[in-house]
Amino acid sequence: MKNNNRKQEIIESCISLICKNGFDTASMQNIADETGISKSSLYFYFDSKETIFKEVYEYCHKLDVDACNQGISGLNTAIIQSCIKH
Repeated sequence: MKNNNRKQEIIESCISLICKNGFDTASMQNIADETGISKSSLYFYFDSKETIFKEVYEYCHKLDVDACNQGISGLNTAIIQSCIKH
């Protein structure tokens, strides 16, 4: 379970970086720094930036599907809500 919690932290840190600085500036080092872990630790959980972004996409997609199932407006997407939080 601890690994899943850390992966979740990394995903949320990546979302925060994307919201603050955009996709292109979110490097592995930036993601590690934002999460508060070393770059080598980040590679323990994700083997590439693309893998993290795939997980971010899946995480946001799931939140959006859940929101739609609850009848929340289409403009209230997961990524918008995540950016508002950060």
